[in-house]
Amino acid sequence: MAETSLSRRKARFVSALLVTNTVAEAAEQAGIAERTAYLYLEDPEVQAAVGRGLDDALSDATRQVTAAVSKALATLEVILEDPAAPTTSRVAAARLILEAGPRYRQTLDLANRLAVVEDLQRSQDDDD
Repeated sequence: MAETSLSRRKARFVSALLVTNTVAEAAEQAGIAERTAYLYLEDPEVQAAVGRGLDDALSDATRQVTAAVSKALATLEVILEDPAAPTTSRVAAARLILEAGPRYRQTLDLANRLAVVEDLQRSQDDDD
């Protein structure tokens, strides 16, 4: 499917929608009437642009969380290996590390399974 470009007004609205809490706020920020904003939301091109924007935002957030998780685990490892740290702190660090592993694995498994389902859906959509 070829990607078309939005008008400047629609692009401003999409950008505003991605950083505001309501359609009314996005309309105001984009300099359009709220009714126009709701009409824009019915436009498949606008819907696709909003979807791409949300996907990008989610990807950015995922990268930030991944970096934070790595730092958190490194901190827990320091506590775990510090013989001067109180025993309760070392035990708590060990417990958190042990709990994080299976959760992380489950998350990866779910992400992989979801990717397979999405690929199947895309191939079915392409066949239609």
